[in-house]
Amino acid sequence: MIVDIPPADREVLSPLFDGFAPLKGVVAACLSGGQGGASADAAVEPRCARLHHSHSLLVGDASSPEARELAATLSAPASVIVDDPAWERLLMDLWGRALDPFERVAVEEPVAWDRDRLAGWIERLPAGFNLRRVAEADVEAFRRCRSDFILDDVDAAAFVKRSVGFAVWRGDEIVAGAAPHALGGAALEFEVFTAPDFRRQGLASAVSAALILYCLDHGLKPCWDAFNPESAQLAQKLGYVNPHPYPAFILCRTA
Repeated sequence: MIVDIPPADREVLSPLFDGFAPLKGVVAACLSGGQGGASADAAVEPRCARLHHSHSLLVGDASSPEARELAATLSAPASVIVDDPAWERLLMDLWGRALDPFERVAVEEPVAWDRDRLAGWIERLPAGFNLRRVAEADVEAFRRCRSDFILDDVDAAAFVKRSVGFAVWRGDEIVAGAAPHALGGAALEFEVFTAPDFRRQGLASAVSAALILYCLDHGLKPCWDAFNPESAQLAQKLGYVNPHPYPAFILCRTA
């Protein structure tokens, strides 16, 4: 039987995620109880589990009946992340053509960050652009430029108090930004955006560097998981190391 794991009890799931490479910031935020949901085959000594955020992360013993039940309760559309070939086989057996596989890239933090290198990306911001931390008065504009940056039910004051974002302006327009995709458990999962007309000008590098430096100054682990090759290249330019491609899935339909 599958049970929900309440926020205060999610530490019991931590051993299952030891060595889980993808989306470390999402894992930390969910396990801390601050974001997302969690379910498992048992509330004590679980063998398999699922974290629910903007992604569904499946982990543990994929051969157990409960693992099949966890995977069967997915609903489309869903981004499904696993880090074990046994889970991949289980997903394909259950969902077949309803799954659209693609490749993500996990990266790791360097042993030591090069702060001068990060500051250099900010200093090279082209003329006519301005980079600053998002203030309360900027929150609605920040939300409009990319809805993933701020949930609809989070007001401006709450965002500034509990989260952080950096943006690049050109005049009164936000053209690039970086903010948490997930935040909790002393980790921050990156979300980065550049408006199509302003790409390849170093804006993503600058705004990402600003957020990494913020993390380093505030005791947060800056976590990066690349959705596409361009994101993986940007991560390595900033200083991340050991890129590790892994399969991910979009569940397109459930019927």
